[in-house]
Amino acid sequence: MFKQICKNYCPYYREGKEDVGHCFPVLLFCDKELTYKDVKTANEIKRSLVELFCLRCEFYPEDCDFHALENPGSPCGGYIYFYHLLKKGDLSIEQLKELCETFTKCISKKT
Repeated sequence: MFKQICKNYCPYYREGKEDVGHCFPVLLFCDKELTYKDVKTANEIKRSLVELFCLRCEFYPEDCDFHALENPGSPCGGYIYFYHLLKKGDLSIEQLKELCETFTKCISKKT
């Protein structure tokens, strides 16, 4: 599951590269214990995704090209994937916030 999302959406995906971790949104999406139309403006979606994903991601702030001060890069595939779901109205910000909170609690219990 990770590979398909990463391969189809992530500009940082490289075929054959050993797993070195996964962005927070991909971990959230692929968690088997979680289950899943209103759409905010693009700027509201972006702010929400940074708050919900980027600040919780293992690659932020040292290894994230998206948040680099010099020559910022593209967001990760998980960010792009969820951005499209939100923009289409398939998922609301409120639903995503609830999923992120639940997932974060599950991670805390496992560690």
